[in-house]
This record gives sequence, structure tokens and C-alpha cells, in this order.
Amino acid sequence: GLHALPGAEGFDRTMGMIDCGADETKENLTYFEWYCRRASLLDELDL
Repeated sequence: GLHALPGAEGFDRTMGMIDCGADETKENLTYFEWYCRRASLLDELDL
């Protein structure tokens, strides 16, 4: 993930990143995460 400067928040949302809210420990910058769902074990085993 990353902490976004205010001017970059729109771009991060457009890129599909998840807005995790303001981080008080990082000057209240908004923290964004990437999320990529992994195939389940059942899918991997073709069940």
C-alpha cells in the first residue's frame, strides 16, 4: 500500500486502490491498498 498526497488521491481511486482512510501517524495522509483476490484452493485443485 501507500500513503497518498492529497493531489494524488483521485488518481489512486481511479486506479482501483482501496481507500483505507486517514493515517494519524502519517500526517493524516490517506492510506491506499491494492487488493488482488487470490484463487481459492478449490479453484486451484479444480474442484
